Amino acid sequence: MGTLRRLRRRGLRVAVVSDCTHELPDIWAGLPVAPLVDATVFSVLMGERKPHPSLYLTACHRLGIEPSDAIYVGDGGSNELSGATAVGIAAVRLVTADATDAMVHDPEQGWTGPVIHSLTALTSFLAPGIGAR
Repeated sequence: MGTLRRLRRRGLRVAVVSDCTHELPDIWAGLPVAPLVDATVFSVLMGERKPHPSLYLTACHRLGIEPSDAIYVGDGGSNELSGATAVGIAAVRLVTADATDAMVHDPEQGWTGPVIHSLTALTSFLAPGIGAR
């Protein structure tokens, strides 16, 4: 959560786009990460799953930004990275040691874009001064 706090201190807005069942929207407000997220897009409420363009575009709309001003970070499940890039969002694959055994549905095949190995590395993709207050 430290990285999310640092991003928000820089004035950047954060959204979560999740393929999920009704349980996540039902408990979201009580999760410790919820106050650090400005917008949520839950597939179960949208009636679409990743990589449908409406999920990414809704996240951008709720954040008040253009897709070209966004960065999407994900593990590559559900072809989410190519889905994000298809609507003009820069995408970064997050591959962490503690998630090597995680179940990934419909994994992104042949991803040749950027890869990070911790969320803290995300700041290397931000131009100097972006969100600086």
